[in-house]
Amino acid sequence: MKQNLEAAYVVFEATVPDYALVADEAGGAMPSAERVEKVSAFFRAAGFEVGAVRGLAMMITGPDAAYLRLFGHRPSSSAKLPLGGLPPDVAENIEAVATDTPPDYGVSGGY
Repeated sequence: MKQNLEAAYVVFEATVPDYALVADEAGGAMPSAERVEKVSAFFRAAGFEVGAVRGLAMMITGPDAAYLRLFGHRPSSSAKLPLGGLPPDVAENIEAVATDTPPDYGVSGGY
């Protein structure tokens, strides 16, 4: 039986609280490698495939059961998933887990 895989975006907490960043400051807002690895390892251990970080977000893909276990919801049922079921040391590193496409604040200027 084929599993239904769902995708969502993990949006990292910006390290610079002011979101009105100029281009040369934007690098300072990116999550550290340690934060990315901690969050990535958690989601991999929970049964998700984890994509590369793009700006402040990375994609996770997993079966409905994994989403229900962690968030109590399927990604298609909510634009933002509740973080209350995540361990505090993971939740404190992320802003949201969302099913909407995150904004692209990359060098291409597509936002």
